Amino acid sequence: MIYHKPKYTDAMKLISRYLSKAFVVFLVMHLTAGFAESGAARISANLENYLSAGTQARRFWIGCAPISVRPEIAQVYAKRGYQPIWVDENRLLDAGSEFIEAAGKAGRHGLLPDDYYHGCLAEWHKRLASRELGRFDGRDLAAMDIMLSHAFFKYADHLAHGKVDPLSVYSSEVIEYPEKNKTQKILGFLGDMKTPGDLRQALQALAPAGDGYKAATAEAARLQKRMASGMQVRLDSGEVLQKGDESPAVLQLRQILAAEGDLKKVEKTSLSPVFDAGVKKALMKFQKRHGLAADGVAGRQTIAALNRPLHDRMHTIRANLERRRWLPRKPARRRIVINSAGFELNAWENQDRVLKMRVISGTKSEMTPLLTKDMAHLVINPYWNVPPGILEKKVLPKIRENPDYFTENHFEVLSGWQANDTRVSPEAINWSNVYIRNFPGRLRQKPGPWNALGQIKFIFPNRFSIYLHDTPEQHLFQRRVRTFSSGCIRVEKPVELALFILKTNPLWDRSRIEKIIESGETTAVRVHDRIAVHLVYRTFWVSPQGVVNYREDVYELDKALAKALDSQ
Repeated sequence: MIYHKPKYTDAMKLISRYLSKAFVVFLVMHLTAGFAESGAARISANLENYLSAGTQARRFWIGCAPISVRPEIAQVYAKRGYQPIWVDENRLLDAGSEFIEAAGKAGRHGLLPDDYYHGCLAEWHKRLASRELGRFDGRDLAAMDIMLSHAFFKYADHLAHGKVDPLSVYSSEVIEYPEKNKTQKILGFLGDMKTPGDLRQALQALAPAGDGYKAATAEAARLQKRMASGMQVRLDSGEVLQKGDESPAVLQLRQILAAEGDLKKVEKTSLSPVFDAGVKKALMKFQKRHGLAADGVAGRQTIAALNRPLHDRMHTIRANLERRRWLPRKPARRRIVINSAGFELNAWENQDRVLKMRVISGTKSEMTPLLTKDMAHLVINPYWNVPPGILEKKVLPKIRENPDYFTENHFEVLSGWQANDTRVSPEAINWSNVYIRNFPGRLRQKPGPWNALGQIKFIFPNRFSIYLHDTPEQHLFQRRVRTFSSGCIRVEKPVELALFILKTNPLWDRSRIEKIIESGETTAVRVHDRIAVHLVYRTFWVSPQGVVNYREDVYELDKALAKALDSQ
């Protein structure tokens, strides 16, 4: 029979945690034995009995799991006149079967099937379908209908908004908190659920759209299969391997590259211990996918990537799928996506990538945050108002050490932070006694090729005061790991980015932009059409060409999130 517990005691928690499969089967048998009465009316009456009392969440002990039904779900049933959603008089409807199957595949989304009672529901469905234990009575069917609705709501909510609250794992200084705005949509899907097609439509509509997310879930499923096989070849060699080498370790390298899909089919069956041109080409492909120097040499970093445990790689995939679920679902027609982990900017028009460039991200201690905002304006030949933190830690010590540093780097002092503040003569200041607490106003750098912001600054107002800008330190773009900024993003091709942003404004073209840069005149240009700017953190993604990419977790954001995804 079904138990309605007013309190979920510690003892019951312990029982729930350690129930063996045999005891679960016993519970299901107990639930289903000896009942002959049923009927739609009896199911509805029991649904109303369970859900109509009060507006608070109701807790039920059903079969092998305790659940707390949200008041919104109870309201969905009330609007339906307490008609069941997933069952009829004596069976599970096709939509219910479809949901149990979908919940069992939640792992491809980086989620846990047990969060949605998959084991319990699958066992219940199996025994109900076999008719081994007779028919469920109305109260049993009503209880299972509630469990399915609760499981559907959780799964749909996790697909729509993510399972983890971002602020539970990341500081508010790292990420802008996303709004949850799809709850009513989820409840609408639940109330209208009739067919397997309705279920598929709901889950597809709530999960992130686009081929990138779908390809990522397919890669997660593929990696799960590899993990289930229990086999992962490791490269034992502690020495550098390169073209021309002959070693048993080359056979291991061939096996790894074949499993990763980088080695050509004709090379997969080769048993040669020689590091030949085919192995080098495959290794270069692997290195490029992992953000390593694509030199075709198996050195220390490459060997570490080749030997990375599959379960560790799965943590990376799960964390990235979750962060993707935090993002807005409807991308702007024109948008700029900056991956601070991959050090890359891509500009998109609908589904077409029209611009790509390297970027420099924030350091680990001053990391670039995660946010989404709209581009507002850009400034050609900007001044740089030195932030207090940089002034204290980096600029003031250099001014004290070198009296000429101030003039050599084109700094000037203003009396304050207002637009009409006056200039203060630097010669009148005793810089040896100046500290951040007594700084006489504001320090700013004049426009020019020396300016820290370069030739163009791109503004999308946000509470982090983060923006995009050019840089005179172009040599840094040649570095593989580019974490050198104080949080803002330095872009490799500022003029091309400005042309993309101002594309719909006929008054601006390359010639005009370059003339203003040459003039040195500070010029602000408003952006009239919507261009979304997404600052994301992706250590795993699948390219439009189907190439699986991994990057170093430079900010160490994956581990904590993967751990949170394992909690229930």
